[in-house]
Amino acid sequence: MALHPFTPDGVQDKLYQLYNLPDEELFEEARAIDVGFVEWMKHNFTLGTAERDFLDKIKEEAINYYGSQCALCFRHRLDIILIDPISIADHAKWPETSNTIKVAADNSGQMVVNGSLVFRMIYK
Repeated sequence: MALHPFTPDGVQDKLYQLYNLPDEELFEEARAIDVGFVEWMKHNFTLGTAERDFLDKIKEEAINYYGSQCALCFRHRLDIILIDPISIADHAKWPETSNTIKVAADNSGQMVVNGSLVFRMIYK
């Protein structure tokens, strides 16, 4: 798949591309981001050197969380929204996540998942 810019529109374009895949291929992408969030990001988005370096420094617990949340969204074709204001020079850019994801399971184990995941870039 082609690289997309790491912008709000680029993220939406990538999701459009992913969510038009057959389930089997989409679930493969979900597994890939779940077990390798950093590598998946590097192979799917055009990132600057500072962004690539930042990804390499994120603590494993955060990476695992981001990967599992994105994988859940992929498998259920939920919205993932990137909010990134105009970059502020000489300020650190931190990703902050929030979500409205709700997971319900009935007595037969069937799941209903809805909501969205938001990555907001905060400048410190």
